[in-house]
Amino acid sequence: MSGVKCCFALASALALAACAGNGAGSPLPQSEAILSPALAATHASQKPQLFVTSAAPYFFDAYALPLRSHERPSIRETGINEPVPIANDDRMLYVGSFEDGKIYAYDLPLTAKRGNAFPAGLGDLSGLAVGEDYLYVAGEGPRGEEVLAYRLPLIAGEKPSAAVTGFANLDFLNVATRNRTLYIASTTSGTVGVYHLPLVDGARPDYTIETVPQDDGATGVAVDRTGKHLYVSMCEFGDIYDYQLPYHRGEKPTILEVESESGPYGIAVGTDRLFVTAGSLLAYALPLKPGAMPETTVPFARGAAAGVSASL
Repeated sequence: MSGVKCCFALASALALAACAGNGAGSPLPQSEAILSPALAATHASQKPQLFVTSAAPYFFDAYALPLRSHERPSIRETGINEPVPIANDDRMLYVGSFEDGKIYAYDLPLTAKRGNAFPAGLGDLSGLAVGEDYLYVAGEGPRGEEVLAYRLPLIAGEKPSAAVTGFANLDFLNVATRNRTLYIASTTSGTVGVYHLPLVDGARPDYTIETVPQDDGATGVAVDRTGKHLYVSMCEFGDIYDYQLPYHRGEKPTILEVESESGPYGIAVGTDRLFVTAGSLLAYALPLKPGAMPETTVPFARGAAAGVSASL
């Protein structure tokens, strides 16, 4: 793993196994239903779900929404090696293996059924976003950090329909999409590039939102379902930036300082809550206000919370 990504793991308390020496613990080959499979399926079908990955040890969890403090997950999947990025479109859930460069696809609502694995075409997967029949994948490619677009449904051996390159080799990219717009957040340049969709090879952003470069952190990005707010997590500085959309050049964000044991990384937007991974899983009421405290906290005593995704 690159030095910058090792710093990312330390700074965000993800403790990625390749960096922290935890790679010897191989993932289990099956799902663990913390409820019985039948009860978990019924539970999942009745309510929206929240999905959270843990990069050390390896698992991802599904929770029923609305989230309650100290709630236990309904399902735990342990069959993915170093899961970090996660995304869903309310029909399918996609989980990326940082270590193996594979994407796992699950039908929603999530049950204890295993997902199907697809090669991502990239390594060190750092971001996933899904929308309007495309899956966007961020990671390390032969031309440095890249973002690939795949038409859905995923088919084994399918080539990406477009690729965006030109990022630094030692970067950590994250992606979000809404309303025919793709947002690509770069950690080392401190920018969020805004791209009109459909994506084409070699696309350049329509405009760029300037955040702050990070040397020892990582960036998360999410956009709400109305397309009116863009959220950017700044792991190194412990902040979340809330930009109003459409963005006007020079406009300043609302800044929320996250008080936690580690800086915020993963972010996802529900109907009225912003979910954040910052050591623990946190939920903030929307709209965000400076100085706000989380309304809900779910500790991750046995894992390092990484990516997060909410279904409706």
